[in-house]
Amino acid sequence: MPTAGYRMVKGRLKSMGIHVQWRRVTASMHRVDSLGILSRLTGLGCIVRRTYSVRGPLSLWHVDTNHKLIRYNIVLFGAVDGYSRKVMCLNAATNNRASTAFTAFKKATERHGKPSRVRGAQGVENVEIARYMFTVRGTDRGSFMSGKSVHNQRIERLWRDVRTCVISKYYNALHSLEMDHLLDVSSREDPLTVHLTFLPKLKADLEAFVEGWNNHPLRTEGNKTPEQIWHSGMMLRPIDQPENLEDVEEPDIDWDVAADYGEDVDGVIVVPEFECPLNEQQLVELQVLIEENGDTDTRDLYLLCHEYVLQALSGV
Repeated sequence: MPTAGYRMVKGRLKSMGIHVQWRRVTASMHRVDSLGILSRLTGLGCIVRRTYSVRGPLSLWHVDTNHKLIRYNIVLFGAVDGYSRKVMCLNAATNNRASTAFTAFKKATERHGKPSRVRGAQGVENVEIARYMFTVRGTDRGSFMSGKSVHNQRIERLWRDVRTCVISKYYNALHSLEMDHLLDVSSREDPLTVHLTFLPKLKADLEAFVEGWNNHPLRTEGNKTPEQIWHSGMMLRPIDQPENLEDVEEPDIDWDVAADYGEDVDGVIVVPEFECPLNEQQLVELQVLIEENGDTDTRDLYLLCHEYVLQALSGV
């Protein structure tokens, strides 16, 4: 995370079991990256903070998708606990289907518990999450609340740091390949090569970011970390978990109509999907090539795999 600030760096070190004093963190960053610190300070955006109050952990989750890499058919999905600001999940995928968003959300509930309420954007990718929440928690109580993404304060704050610490690196690398005429997003083979080479590294960086975020000190919370706030809140204000889910009946909602926004509705973003041009054997060979060169720079790995794909499709 080359563009991370003091608190994110300290949080990442703590997640790795390394405890360093504040003065040593700041001194080290000034010593090795003084220009980077200056650029971050001058490039900081501002998110208007609103009065925010929820009962405890699992009271309210904020979910959203991020489309900063959508040009390369990559979409990020995230969920944040509103009380503790702990990241529940942060994942990257090659589509923004409702089933993909729900899979990430469901894994988060299996790991952390089922939230009482969820706030998300008015998008088709959240339909499955809404269906689940209405089924598990009931209707007419705000189990799923939809609205504009810009009003989803907790997750918007997270996206700003994800963009700075993770997304910008990948966007710059992919944009550079385009400018050098080494990546054509309209082709069949280039997006595939991007997904095979960049996506695993992106997911690994997102996991590292989550570890750092959940362990970074929050100035407004007496320098407690999201992880600490989560655990203390779970002991003081636990949220009841629904039981016997197999006996719960789904509410009488026409989900086909609810999900049918159409292509001309404002805010609907469709990620184009394509069939893989390689056969099964070629995919296996390409995966072996990637594993053998796992330590290679991502750009060089892309070029290596791109050459293989072109040769495979040309029958050479």
